[in-house]
Amino acid sequence: MLDVAVISCARVIKKRNKIVPAFHTEMRARAGGITYKRGLVSKLLLSGGHTISVRYNLNPKESIFAIPDFSAEAIKRAHKYPSEARVVRDFIERNYDVPAKAMILQEISLATSGEAAACKPIIDKFGFKNIGIITNLYHMEKVFGVYQEAGIKVEPLFAEDFLVLENPTYWIPKIVKYYSTRRGGKDWDIEKLNTTDVPALASFK
Repeated sequence: MLDVAVISCARVIKKRNKIVPAFHTEMRARAGGITYKRGLVSKLLLSGGHTISVRYNLNPKESIFAIPDFSAEAIKRAHKYPSEARVVRDFIERNYDVPAKAMILQEISLATSGEAAACKPIIDKFGFKNIGIITNLYHMEKVFGVYQEAGIKVEPLFAEDFLVLENPTYWIPKIVKYYSTRRGGKDWDIEKLNTTDVPALASFK
């Protein structure tokens, strides 16, 4: 069992007048819920600050800002909305019955580049040694490198793996559709995913 799994949170959007995880963020949140419910981790560390108006707006049909706005005014506006970590926590609590006491929020970082530095004080405080990092396949290389640079040893936990583990019939078509367009700046061989025999998506490149 891992001491903690860090969920690298991402964009949240407005849907039916509620702020909810975007699809890729939902995948990460669900993977976190699955790891906890299956007894694979003791705690979940949800990592993601107040990024609405800094990195994107709430309109799901509009792209993430090409150039983030890290001005004091934008950051002040962002704090009128819940952090990515808080939205993910509410989603996991609602859908997987994970108790709030099992989830720790890191609400400082505004981008992947600052995530490990913001999580390190929490990791040190709780004395976590065996640490997993949950994110999407296309994002893992980037976030894994950030933690390596910060001197934090983490085990990669691909969100897609856990979704397929939970319900392959439902999730494989959705994952195939998601990766049918460029993700993380590159194209993906979706034929490798279009099968129910997926022992580990870590090999999917």
